[in-house]
Amino acid sequence: MRIIEDGLSIKKYPMCCTTHRIIDAALDIAARPGFAAADVRRIEVALGARQAAMAGHRWPRDPLEAKYSVEFAVPGALAAGAAGFAQLTLDFVASPAVVRLMEATHIALRHETDRDDPVFTPADRVMARMADGTVIDSGEVSHAHGHARLPVSPAEARRKFIDCARHGGCADVDALHDLLDGFGAIADLRSLAIQAAPPGGHCLSASP
Repeated sequence: MRIIEDGLSIKKYPMCCTTHRIIDAALDIAARPGFAAADVRRIEVALGARQAAMAGHRWPRDPLEAKYSVEFAVPGALAAGAAGFAQLTLDFVASPAVVRLMEATHIALRHETDRDDPVFTPADRVMARMADGTVIDSGEVSHAHGHARLPVSPAEARRKFIDCARHGGCADVDALHDLLDGFGAIADLRSLAIQAAPPGGHCLSASP
C-alpha cells in the first residue's frame, strides 16, 4: 500500500466520499445539451466494491441513509443536476422521479484497488441509457472534484461553504464567508460568533 500526500482535499458534496466520483460523473451527464432525466431508461454504475459497501443503502428511507447510498447518489444528481443539502430532504429522496431512477440503477462492482488509496478502485463510471436508445457515457472518473489532484475553484469552494452555512442556519452566509476569507485580519474573534448567529439565536458564544 502506498499513500501519496498531495495536499488538501475538499469534500465537495454532503454525501459519503466514496460516492463523489459517481456524483461527478452523473452531474457531467446531466449537464449535457438536451439531457432530460425523464428520458433515462437504465443507469449503469461501475465503482469499487469497497466504495459500494460503505454506501450500501439500496433503498434509502431518509436523508441520512441517502447520504450513504450509491443507488441514490447517481439518480439524485441526474434528477436535480445538483448534489447538495437541497437534495437531502425526505421529499426529494422519496420523490417519484428519484425513485424511478433508483429502480433503473444497476451496479457493476470493480475489484481492482487504487495504489494510492486501496478503499477506491482506479476509476468509476456512469452510463445513462436513454429512451431513444442512445447511451450517455461519463467516461472513466479517477478523481472527484475537490481531490487534491483535481482541486475546486475558489467559486466552487465558496458555493460549498455557503451551502453548508445556510444549512446550518447562519444568518448572513455571504458576509460570514467574506469574514473568514480575511481571517488573518480579524481583530476580535467575537465578530465571528455574531456573524454566524442564526436569526434569534447564536452559533458560538460571543462572551469575552
